[in-house]
Amino acid sequence: MENASKALIIAGAILLSILIIGLGMYIYNMAADAITDTGLDKTKIQAHNEPYDRYLGTRSGTDVRTLVKNVTNNNNSHPDDETQQIAVVFGSSAAGITDVNNRGSGYLTVADIQANVLTQIKAGQTYTVDFGYDAKSGLIIAVGIQLKQ
Repeated sequence: MENASKALIIAGAILLSILIIGLGMYIYNMAADAITDTGLDKTKIQAHNEPYDRYLGTRSGTDVRTLVKNVTNNNNSHPDDETQQIAVVFGSSAAGITDVNNRGSGYLTVADIQANVLTQIKAGQTYTVDFGYDAKSGLIIAVGIQLKQ
């Protein structure tokens, strides 16, 4: 009888410690989500990225011209919101760009894109397209376009 009551006390203590650990992990996860919250839900991020995702990889010049025009339209639609702007990096990869405030020297304005990039993209050539994603929000913030050799 005495051993049975000790076993019940030990089992209760184990269950209580598991409950306390679980509660601690729940509170930690809630705090971590609150710290990394960017104010954008996954649907908004997906809606921002979806029109561009289909251009990832090897694409024809015509597809790349369409992508660049879509980026230009996007940038014209959000002139005052840096987080919504997408940089075009012609001639190199954008994969290393992860901060909306540090897009590098390859960042082109809308006027530069229309004057320079669109004239350099030829319909008969093949290009490699990649993206730079903001590390905090997951939004596409840069498009890298390279001529495929």
